[in-house]
Formats: sequence, structure tokens, C-alpha cells
Amino acid sequence: MGVDLIVERLALEPGELILEVGFDSDCDEEFRSAITKRTGTK
Repeated sequence: MGVDLIVERLALEPGELILEVGFDSDCDEEFRSAITKRTGTK
């Protein structure tokens, strides 16, 4: 299952605010980028 499909299943909407807690070097950058692309926020 690709990250785009996972983000789609989360039903995130453009403009939605996502709070990221605990960012570190082991975070999945591809997943973070897909969320940013979907919501348009960073």
C-alpha cells in the first residue's frame, strides 16, 4: 500500500491543520510529503 493511498484513506482535506509531534530522523519523509501535498499546508 503506497503512502498516497494511506493518506487518502485518512480522509484529509485541503487546508486541514495537522499537528506533528515527535519529529526525528526516523520519521517517514515520503509520508510527510504526501500529507503536505494533500492538505496544502506545511
